This record gives sequence, structure tokens and C-alpha cells, in this order.
Amino acid sequence: MTENIREIPVKLAAVKANYAKFLGKGFDTIEETFNLSLKKEIFELLEHAKERAKKLDLRHASKDLVRLAGMDFLIYPYGGKGYLFFLETNDYKISIGNPDCNWAVSVHYFSCGLWTRGYAELRTEIDKIFSTIMNAPANSEFCKLRRVDVAYDIYSEKFSKEMRPSFSQNVVAISGVKKMINYKTPVVGEDVCEVSSGLRLETLTIGTKSRLQIQIYNKTKEVLEKSNKTWIFDVWRQAEPDLDFKNDVWRCEFRFFGKFLRERNIETMEDFQQVEADIMEETLLTRRLCKVNKNDTNRARWALHPMWSIIYKLKGTGHILPIGRVISEEKRLFLVEHLRMQIAGGVRSAVILTHGEYDEEKMRYVLLDTIRLLKDDKNHEKKIERIFKKYRFIDEAA
Repeated sequence: MTENIREIPVKLAAVKANYAKFLGKGFDTIEETFNLSLKKEIFELLEHAKERAKKLDLRHASKDLVRLAGMDFLIYPYGGKGYLFFLETNDYKISIGNPDCNWAVSVHYFSCGLWTRGYAELRTEIDKIFSTIMNAPANSEFCKLRRVDVAYDIYSEKFSKEMRPSFSQNVVAISGVKKMINYKTPVVGEDVCEVSSGLRLETLTIGTKSRLQIQIYNKTKEVLEKSNKTWIFDVWRQAEPDLDFKNDVWRCEFRFFGKFLRERNIETMEDFQQVEADIMEETLLTRRLCKVNKNDTNRARWALHPMWSIIYKLKGTGHILPIGRVISEEKRLFLVEHLRMQIAGGVRSAVILTHGEYDEEKMRYVLLDTIRLLKDDKNHEKKIERIFKKYRFIDEAA
């Protein structure tokens, strides 16, 4: 029955006007791999920076700052998983392997950067960085898409009431997906994992990360109790300025992995964006969330659930406009602490170099002189403006 599910015409459930409010659609994760290698001088610079990071804290190795292509990056004090260096900003993480190996560089774009700045802007920034720190690519095809997640955020109090442990019976899908953790959908062969809190189902996962995975979960609960990514509220307010986001926002996240993409000749983000509507239609019809019809034993004929009906109608629409750059509170605190350490180290060095020894009273004189230099700087206002542009933000991600 389910093997021919694609051939059965889609039937959409009626969606009442008060059932749900669509808040936004966007890329939530993107991973790309690059056939590039580090320039020799940059390799040596990163080696030194990694060693500095190791010395920051002998008990718990901390990340240090390194400046490349006019930007500040956090650098990890270690490598791993085949990579020698990990560089990170608030918007993405760059992993760099052995320069002698092919396809040894990857970029993981974070949700914060994708929702607030957009993929196009981030990719332009990555290309600029790579043109400075990497050797020129051997040919024009030096980037491949490894993963892309598309998320739909929908507010629905009524859906919250539907999300009970028995809700997994609404899933109708093709067979052949690998077994999930603790639940197997009867008859259809699709594996479904559900995580519940009391009688309320908070997460429903279909499929695994080897090819294609769909996850439906309470996004408000995840933000407030786990991730603290409250910047997403600004994304939702673009659609519904007066909505209360304390609960009932559900995310339907579609995660497409390398094997699934390769089978459809999708090599780059440009390829994916050109066929996104078709890929979403295939996904929604082969892994259906349906409205149970007890009068029809053929589950494949069941109408799509209202949540799936909403997404089905939106599958060809564009993504929301980015809301602007966001600096997370975690990174903000790290940068402030790092700058304070630099100030403390500079003052200490100035005292010793000026007076030949360290003394508390002499340290106060150096601090007062430093404050005077700050106030007397004729370019003070221009420098403040440049700093604001460097660390521009709209809201903090707590």
C-alpha cells in the first residue's frame, strides 16, 4: 500500500481560520564542504593561535580570539573528527583539515545567522574570508552541499491539544526507513520516535539522520527551557506583532542529508533552492501527517493533517527576510571578558615597563593616564561609531 503512496492524489484537510497562524519559514542549518587548502602562512598563524588557546586555562582549555580577513574568530584549542582547526563566529563554524587532503574544509551555518542575516549574506562573507586564507581552488566546482534544514514555525493552541502519545498513528509513510529509538509505526513500516512529558507529546521524529529526518516539536518550550534562542521571537513578531509566544509555537523541521541530496543530483545550495518546492512536495507526500479517518482502512487515502496542509500550500513560497545581525549573550560575555583580560594584561605590562616593578599605587597612575588618553583622543567619536558597526545587533540571544 505505502509503496505507491506517491501515486495517490493528495487530499488536503480543511484548515479553519482560527486553527493556526503561520509565523515563518527559513533555513535552520546548512552544512557545506569545500575542496580548498590553507595558505602556509595562515596554517602557521592558526597553529600558534591554537597553542595560545591551550594556555588560557590549564584545567579547562578555553577558546581564544584570532583575527583573519579583518574579522575576529574564536579558535578552539583542539582539533578532532579529522579536522585540525575549528574557527567560530556567532553565525557559523569553519572546520579545517589537513591542507594535503581533498575536501578538507567545511562550514556549518548556525540558525542564528541564517534567520537573522540569511544564507546569501553569510556565503558572501565566507567566500571573502576564504579568498584571503585559502589557496585558489583547482576548479570552479569546489563547494558541495552536505546538509540543509528547512523549518516552518506555526502557532496553534489546537495542535498543542492534539499532541498526545497516540498522535503517531497519524503518520503514514513509505517503508524502508531505519528503525528509530522506541516506536515503530504499525503497517506502514515508517519508524517514529516520540518523546512525551506527561500526557503531552513534545517531539515527534520521523526518519533518521542518514538521509531524511522530519521533526515536529514545541519550539517555544525548546527556546525557553533549553536553547535560550529568544531572538526567534523577533522573527515571529514580523508575522504576528501582538502574539504571546510563551507556548504553542510548533516547529516542523525537514532535515535533508548528503545521501538524500546526492540521489536527486543536488550538489549545491543553488541546486537545492531551484528544486526546493519539488523536494518538499515529495517529502510531504511520502511521509504524510494525516487526519485519521476510521471509515477508510487505506491510510494512504487519508487527507493531510491541517499542519501538513498549511506547509503543502507554502512549499513553493520564499523564506522570510532576515531581521538583522544578532550577537548572542554568550559570545557577548566572552568578548567582554576577553577584552577585560587584554586590558588587565596591558596595564600590568605598562606598570612593569614604566617603573621596573609592579606596584598597586603605580598601577593606579597608569590607569588614570589611560583614561586621560581615552578622553583626549580626537578620533574618539569616530572610533565609537566603528565599534558600533562592528558589533551591530538588534536584540540579544540570551
